[in-house]
Amino acid sequence: MNDVTIQRRNTSLRVVLLVSVLFVSLVFLRSPNYVQFSDAGTAPFAGDFLQEWVGGYAVRTIGAAGLYDESKIRSLQHDEQLVGFRWDQSHYFAMVYPPFHYVLLSPLSYLPYKAAAWLFTLAMVGCYFATGTLLVRDTLASAESSGTRDALQVKLRFAPWCIAAGLFFVPLISNITTAQKGTLCLLLFTGTYLLLKSNRSFSAGAAFGLLLFKPQLVLIIGLVMLMKKQWRFLAGVATAASLYASIMLALGPDVCWQYLHFLTGVTEYVHTSGYDLYKSHCLYGFITLLAGGKATIAVKCITVLAAVFVFGFLWQIIYGKFNPSGDRFSLQFSGLVIASLLLSPHLFTYDLTILLLPMWLLTVDALRSGVNQTARQAMLWPIIGLFVVAGFSHVVAAAGGLQLTTLFMLALLFTIRRTSCIAMTTPSIAMPVVYS
Repeated sequence: MNDVTIQRRNTSLRVVLLVSVLFVSLVFLRSPNYVQFSDAGTAPFAGDFLQEWVGGYAVRTIGAAGLYDESKIRSLQHDEQLVGFRWDQSHYFAMVYPPFHYVLLSPLSYLPYKAAAWLFTLAMVGCYFATGTLLVRDTLASAESSGTRDALQVKLRFAPWCIAAGLFFVPLISNITTAQKGTLCLLLFTGTYLLLKSNRSFSAGAAFGLLLFKPQLVLIIGLVMLMKKQWRFLAGVATAASLYASIMLALGPDVCWQYLHFLTGVTEYVHTSGYDLYKSHCLYGFITLLAGGKATIAVKCITVLAAVFVFGFLWQIIYGKFNPSGDRFSLQFSGLVIASLLLSPHLFTYDLTILLLPMWLLTVDALRSGVNQTARQAMLWPIIGLFVVAGFSHVVAAAGGLQLTTLFMLALLFTIRRTSCIAMTTPSIAMPVVYS
């Protein structure tokens, strides 16, 4: 790669980041959770960050034993002297994360609530830009190393602008305006992918293990890695898990049991007051919504049956030797991410931010030349459809009881399966890392 190419790429990235920052600033200026916030509003400043800050404050002051005591946490969340504003007394944010999560966030509780909220939110925005930068640079570097630089400059010169385009993904906007952690999850999934791709399995596992603050997102990939006997990856996960476990054990067994008790009732969480089922995008939420909002035994049985079919599709995608440096790995990892989201017991709109990773990988893959180019480019339609319907699917779900994003994720997973199977039967010589 010559100096001129590097300079142009870096300049393009800087311009994109500047434009993106301006766009994000405009989003915050229009957000009722931030600049336009009212002290007498129905929702707290910075949305869901309230339970993060109060959780950290509770660990630091009343002790971790009070984390899952609803009366104590509800009192803290509505303490106007503590948080600095009033909001709807009938609402409450439950403590749904593991105890170590609140311990790690407790330093933020030394700051005034609003200052901590802005710091946390900007960190989550930074996670998005870090993800975009990593993916763009990896894609361009892979293209350069293929030896077809001149042809690639035509197709990939706009790649950095995909960072700005991603900001129009409504779940991402929802994530950053409600102070959620979808961008952090996106960054950790991306780091896992890039580390696996570079054959650093242990580091990839350690990065992936950091996702254990949302354990539902770890189960599928962890199970697949176990079935594929990826011991170095699993050792990395175990390292991160042991760090988290040591924090939890230091808090005492009572806190651990309280959280485990919460996990045992996780499938019933859809019946919790204030749970917006129309914002749920996982398979379980999709079927429960279709059934009228009641998670009956029949709904759970149908969900289990549907999950078996989804895992069957996934197994066909990852069938064969696990090879992160192979041509099918972007397809396989995309399938793993989408299946993880579908099979999660809870998946809200802001969690769909994670879809930006498979969308990127599959779009880049669709540009590859080869005898199966038509099959690869067929993936673009469900990607475009998913990107668009994610902006209004909650409205359709609330009105008609049908969650469109779940259907599009299933369609995309099916398309990945078809493309992966074709790629598996195609000689590797027909699938060079070349972009037309």
